[in-house]
Amino acid sequence: AMFWPDFWAQDCLRWGQTSWPNHIAYHLLQLEHNSSDQQFSQEHEAGHLLIDKERHWRPLCLANYLSSRDFFTRVLHGYKDVFRL
Repeated sequence: AMFWPDFWAQDCLRWGQTSWPNHIAYHLLQLEHNSSDQQFSQEHEAGHLLIDKERHWRPLCLANYLSSRDFFTRVLHGYKDVFRL
C-alpha cells in the first residue's frame, strides 16, 4: 500500500489529532506511539491511495469495520485515521 503525506502533523494543534501521542485510539488498540516513525507523527492524504486489494484485503475489511461503527466514528476522523492504525 502507498499513502501520500498530508500537511498536518503532530505539532498542529487544530488538526492532526491522531498524530498526537495521547490519542485515545492508541490506548484502545494497545498500540505504542513512536514519534520518530512517520506512521505516527504525520497524517496522510485520504484522497490519494494506492492499495493492492488482493494483498491487503483483511486490513481493508478491518478499516471498513472501524470506520463504520458508531463508537469509532466518534473517536476517529474517518478513513484517514483508520488507515494509520
